[in-house]
Amino acid sequence: MFKDSVNIESPRKLKVTELIEYKPRLVFQGDGTTKHPNVYHRDNFVLLPYQINESKFVIPYYVMTQDMTFQWDKTKDIADPTAYDMPPQIYDITIANINSVNPVLSGYDPIKNINIPVTVIGSGPGSLKIRLEATDYPRFLIIEETSPGPQISGFTLRKTPAGGNISFVPNFTGDMQIRWGRYPIRRASKFKREFWDRDVKWDNIPPVAVDYIDTIDFFDRGGLHPMSPKSAVRITGKIKPKYTEVYSFEMNSNTNRVNLWIGTTQLFTTGSYDWNQTILLQAGTEYDLRFECTSPYAGTDAVTLFWYSANQEKEPVCSSESETENIANLSVTNNQAVSYDIPGLRDGDGVQLSFTNGLVSNKFPQWNYDFKGVLPPIYMDHTNG
Repeated sequence: MFKDSVNIESPRKLKVTELIEYKPRLVFQGDGTTKHPNVYHRDNFVLLPYQINESKFVIPYYVMTQDMTFQWDKTKDIADPTAYDMPPQIYDITIANINSVNPVLSGYDPIKNINIPVTVIGSGPGSLKIRLEATDYPRFLIIEETSPGPQISGFTLRKTPAGGNISFVPNFTGDMQIRWGRYPIRRASKFKREFWDRDVKWDNIPPVAVDYIDTIDFFDRGGLHPMSPKSAVRITGKIKPKYTEVYSFEMNSNTNRVNLWIGTTQLFTTGSYDWNQTILLQAGTEYDLRFECTSPYAGTDAVTLFWYSANQEKEPVCSSESETENIANLSVTNNQAVSYDIPGLRDGDGVQLSFTNGLVSNKFPQWNYDFKGVLPPIYMDHTNG
């Protein structure tokens, strides 16, 4: 399976868009609420793609066992370990962001050391619908595409007097977008931060100082209250969600003296430790964000505010007011080296490349928290300037 493996600098992310469980098996009975739904085997289906070269994926898959004491074969003695073997079950799974033109698929069972059937039962632009059997130990799905997906190699990032410079070699001809900004969001973002030198009766007087920050992300990076003891801070800006979905706002902090509003809805309230709240947001709509925190003590407070949804990965909240900044579009040619200067790139900023070849897309780095494409030092005070 792995004999053709090579080092991949920019592995491609696949996405499961549909999973159908035939003859669903109930794992846990819920109580009918959205917080405690029924749990089926499809909810415990695990798919772990490994890209081993530009056009081949080896994908372990299995159903995670939550009840290891369940006796599947009740005709056997309870001391017989084979009585607990989960019978295979048929699933239809749709995998997207793949070259769907005449791929070669195969399956392998490492326990039995046999090839197993996998069947393509449908395809669409950039996606495959596959029928396979799964049980509670890993089997392997191998997909070999007829042509390589988009990749880059030889990526470097270096500091220059004017900012930074990136270089790399693409394996495709097409367009690419470069985006940069504070790690880990790697994009332009700007919130207004106002300070008061008191922690009571502060919100009806002018602030004593104002600055601007990229994100509300202050663990070991300067702190939230540099004017403490006895201070208050207010952070304001606008956010624009990409998806029409229920978004979660989650906070990591060492203080509960915080308030958070999204639009007119208050999500966090001083004195509460319920730091994960949800709200339905509309794609492309701007919402006012207001975050406030007070401190009666000496020393800085640490706060990081995240947001995420079904389709948006968890990351620090970023503003929309600078969304058209720090973006460049390039045309690249297969196997021709690219060098691009990024003006104003700061220490602690990160770069991300997005690119598409036909119906297959990729980005580098794939994960925003990857340290690739970041100018050190990564951890630093988040003030602009």
